[in-house]
Amino acid sequence: MNTTTYFFLTLSAPLHIGCGEVYEPMGFVVDPDALELVSFNPADFLANLSSDELAQYSAICRRGTVDSIQDLYKFMRQHWEHAQGVRIGISKNFSDHYAEVLDKPKQRFSREMNQFEISRTSYSPIENTPVIPGSSIKGAIRTAVLNNRNKGASLKQFRGRRASQELQEHLLQYSLKNIATDPFRLVKISDFMPVGEVMRSIIYVVDVKKKPSDKEPAAVYQMLEIIEPGARFFGSITVLPAPRDIRKPVSLEEISTSLKQFYGFEKKREDQELEGINIKSVDFAGGDNDLPLRLGRHSGAECVTINGHRNIKIMQGPGNPPKFKKHATTIWLAADQRKMNNNSGLRPMGWTELSPLNKNQIAEINKHREEQLKKQKEQRKEEMEILVRQETERKIQAREAEELRIRQEIEEAERHANVAEKENNWQNMSEEEKDLAIICGDEIAKLQAQDIDLLQTVWPKITGAAPEHQKAMAQAFKALWKSEGKWNVKKKQKKQYEKVNKVKAILGEA
Repeated sequence: MNTTTYFFLTLSAPLHIGCGEVYEPMGFVVDPDALELVSFNPADFLANLSSDELAQYSAICRRGTVDSIQDLYKFMRQHWEHAQGVRIGISKNFSDHYAEVLDKPKQRFSREMNQFEISRTSYSPIENTPVIPGSSIKGAIRTAVLNNRNKGASLKQFRGRRASQELQEHLLQYSLKNIATDPFRLVKISDFMPVGEVMRSIIYVVDVKKKPSDKEPAAVYQMLEIIEPGARFFGSITVLPAPRDIRKPVSLEEISTSLKQFYGFEKKREDQELEGINIKSVDFAGGDNDLPLRLGRHSGAECVTINGHRNIKIMQGPGNPPKFKKHATTIWLAADQRKMNNNSGLRPMGWTELSPLNKNQIAEINKHREEQLKKQKEQRKEEMEILVRQETERKIQAREAEELRIRQEIEEAERHANVAEKENNWQNMSEEEKDLAIICGDEIAKLQAQDIDLLQTVWPKITGAAPEHQKAMAQAFKALWKSEGKWNVKKKQKKQYEKVNKVKAILGEA
């Protein structure tokens, strides 16, 4: 018969479970006023830009240089208010650090930005909320059971490259050649989903020596997204009945005992070490039935190895070979800044508690989850309707743009045809007709004779023109100068006065 128990998993310390993803600088901005990192879809950010801002963004992208990348990040920082997405808390130190990196001299920017990597914690891509993978919980439980079964013994036969696998085969009584005989195959752990609001933050993680020393640890700081203490998750652990080929099955009772003994002991050990360097330890808020559990990155080497078979690698700095010890000499701690003047404010990582639930709690949680799923379904429906509307609008805009393009092409073709026709007409005109067209400012003359100077080229022809054409030219000049206010001129405007009188003489008006 299957044995399924439902649990709350409550965080007592910051938790980061890696998912292989990082927050890319092109996908987030920093809101310096709210002290939040805003993770967003770049396409949504671009959609919110004005036409001038989008043109500026495109101009930076077209440059395609290392310098342009820095300018692009600065542009995004300048227009952070256009970013809409998931907001994650940051410290003032992180906000200043981000601004400092963006303002680095261009020759140093690329190297600094490559180090500005923020690892993302495990999450549900559908709901975009943190999730505790069942595989992480199962791995922590497996470590506790192995420690409980080994009872601190140092078995000398397990040495060399396969020592870990051979030790596990011995303690669990199975063979890697037949994975079906692994008793943990029958332990099924669901992903643990959030209950209520879950706070996330971007933090620094720093390596601190367990014993005071003048030498700094060799490791550099890291930047992680973490789930803050107090967050609660809901899930289940199921133990299936063991077939005959499982020689030493795992029970829920053994899991509970192993968690209490192993992580309870490691918690006390770490608390003493933290006290020695003036760092506050984690307090568990649960009762006697709650089970301590340590998860995620920076859980401490002792909490992920088997007592009696620990061989922890201790780095000795550049150029020096590492040492191997039965205990770690440093501990990774959560911090709100890169460099700490003292140990104040540092926090251990990864401590959680499993709390078994009764039937009423399970019913309440299931009801809550159903309501959440209903809301998410409605939200996804609304989002889908928005997407459909946006797609419809996009198609309409695309169709209108295509129709406009076709109209413009037709108009351009007609314009070219009209120009070609007028050019042909101009070539077929006599010189006298061209002269009159230039004087009258006809459209065909503007197109074909725009470089001809009227007074320098056409006016001198009036003297030697045939009488009929001479009179036509005079009539055209008279009309032109009347329209320009150059017909009734005084004698002091000598040149124009002489031209007007000459026209009058031709027309018999003198």
